[in-house]
Amino acid sequence: MTEAERPELTGILVSYESRELVPGAIASLRVAAATAGRTLEILVVDNASRDGTADALEAGFPDVRLVRNATNEGFGRANNAAFDLAGGRWWVLLNPDARLAADALAPLLEHLEADPGLAAVGPSIGGAGTEGAESAGMLPSLRSLAGHFLLLNRALGGDRGGPWRGMQIRHRADARPRPVEWLSAAAMIARPEAIRAVDGFDASIFMYGEDMELGWALIERGWRLAIVPAARADHQIGGSQHPTSTRWIDGIEDFLERRGRSRPAVALALAIIGLGLAIRAVAGAATGATAAHRARMRAGAAHALGGAARRAFRGRGRRRP
Repeated sequence: MTEAERPELTGILVSYESRELVPGAIASLRVAAATAGRTLEILVVDNASRDGTADALEAGFPDVRLVRNATNEGFGRANNAAFDLAGGRWWVLLNPDARLAADALAPLLEHLEADPGLAAVGPSIGGAGTEGAESAGMLPSLRSLAGHFLLLNRALGGDRGGPWRGMQIRHRADARPRPVEWLSAAAMIARPEAIRAVDGFDASIFMYGEDMELGWALIERGWRLAIVPAARADHQIGGSQHPTSTRWIDGIEDFLERRGRSRPAVALALAIIGLGLAIRAVAGAATGATAAHRARMRAGAAHALGGAARRAFRGRGRRRP
């Protein structure tokens, strides 16, 4: 491929049991690229779906480059395989259950191209389950978890407060870019040389927490990340997983363990998460939140508080498969 033939964007999707979702994600990528006036190639890595996802893609989207994994390699490994094949100047990561707004790519690319120190940027992601918080923020710590889950960051205007800004920072009307320490891999644009500098996602993580681990690795190498609220995306939380999955909590727990946090500190972190989710479950009943939201909060609270109790009273972490 010559430089003139090189696409400006490579759209990367990892699919698993996503036959009904992937076409919408591909369509949103195409519309957003066309609106931004950028050339686009699309790579889909299918993690051995059993619902016919790969066959449907091959039949319905012959111009999409499809990689069929023989087994489910997990999210990070599948993305890393796509990185090895991607030819675009910029990589657009998008979940099958996520959708870019038609005008999302222009402000993201403008900010990324103007600042060579940025490794990646992400849009403001809305949808059921976001509840006014961005899918980006400060890396997990006791302060950032308390900031988000105990709602302490609501008292902070703008981007003041360091880690107290929260593991997920609050949404605000101001459309200016905001510095963060991690971005949701559900929708983001990455600079290839930055991702290659840290060898992509941590291949040891099957799923959940890999985007936070990526943020940590990039920051350790001197790169920066930002969210660009002028760009919008929508993410159907739970669209490609069980709606009350609690594995994201395990991802936070694993992240803290990899950073060498003590057993009592991890127990306290889980307690903070559990208390915050319990508060949301109770508040949701009073404010008319959907039954799905309340169920998700209750399941998360029970899982996190159970993990905290195991560590605090039995001296053990969660049982591993």
